[in-house]
Amino acid sequence: MTLSNTQAMLHGAKWQLIIRWVTRILGFASSLILVRLLTPEDFGLVAMATFFVYLFATFVNCGSTSYIVRKPDITDSEVNSAWSLNLSLMVIAFLAIVFLAKPLADFVDMPKLESVLYLVSVTPLLTGLKNPGIDLYEKNYNFAAITQIEIVEKLSAVAISLSSPGFGKATGRSSSGHSQGW
Repeated sequence: MTLSNTQAMLHGAKWQLIIRWVTRILGFASSLILVRLLTPEDFGLVAMATFFVYLFATFVNCGSTSYIVRKPDITDSEVNSAWSLNLSLMVIAFLAIVFLAKPLADFVDMPKLESVLYLVSVTPLLTGLKNPGIDLYEKNYNFAAITQIEIVEKLSAVAISLSSPGFGKATGRSSSGHSQGW
């Protein structure tokens, strides 16, 4: 049994609402945990690094998802080209963050920011590896699958960020928030 367009849109809207609330709740919970684990200075480092990563990622966003979703009849070749373009642009964002980490840290007068930027610079690379099949799910109103994928993605991101020994080394702190003698 197939759903009409109206039913599919209502079904999709329900799943989009679930996605938004679950990711917001998980994001809020991970922020509360990070607030507890990090000093205000370290939390500021994370915020500043996040700002720069998303700034560069926004600059290179080419709208491939919108293209895939809006084009009525899309070929495999067009989906592959959109993925390749998106990945290439995210590699540029990664390289820009890596090459500009020191100047950015100097500009904001936060020396520790440099190593944190190196650590989080992989974010655009991981974003660029996103499977365009997810965009096809959206095109076909399969928001239940997208919800499951995004919940797993958010849970994984929270687990990685809270257990990352790399962050403790980058900021000079252990993952429990205790000083290592700096």
